Amino acid sequence: MLFIDCETQWRIGMGGIIGLDYTAVKTLLEIRQIPPDQWAEFLENIQIMEAAALNVIWERNNGK
Repeated sequence: MLFIDCETQWRIGMGGIIGLDYTAVKTLLEIRQIPPDQWAEFLENIQIMEAAALNVIWERNNGK
């Protein structure tokens, strides 16, 4: 659910989507009242999903 909450928190540069805004991710961790001692685990999982999403976006944008 946290990754879905991040759906509007992508950073975009001249070449397109770069990745998630981790400042916003931290805010969402706080809003969802996830204990700080669990943040590293949640961030690791978010980064795995972020990488997968970026791969799909890159493939779609590059016609592969």
